[in-house]
Amino acid sequence: MDETEDAGTFTLLVDRPLSAVVRVAEWCPSMDLVALGTADGQLSVRRLNWQSLWSATPGTGAATGAGSGAEAGSGDAVVWRPDGKALAVGGADGAVTVLDAEDGKQVMHRQLCDGARSLVTFGEPASAA
Repeated sequence: MDETEDAGTFTLLVDRPLSAVVRVAEWCPSMDLVALGTADGQLSVRRLNWQSLWSATPGTGAATGAGSGAEAGSGDAVVWRPDGKALAVGGADGAVTVLDAEDGKQVMHRQLCDGARSLVTFGEPASAA
């Protein structure tokens, strides 16, 4: 390896401006998608080429793009389901919302506690023994 090469660097492919500061970003494990939660309360899903699939305004039930009806908390924590078909969002209000990755529609919403959710994860279903 040449001395001028650094194995720990990335090459910038594209630089896109956003309208707000990104608070949380999570890459989809199975597709070319990224979920972005911004400081202004938006949650959006984009492709690697920056095509917007949908965005939601948490707490209002308003989503734009392919989907509608997403209500996702404030987006303090975001995680993709391993197959990439849904994402879970934990909010400052202690609620966790699961959204369909294709259209942003709400699949499930549960108030789990009174505090913020800074970590959300998908787990294996409990076995019926």
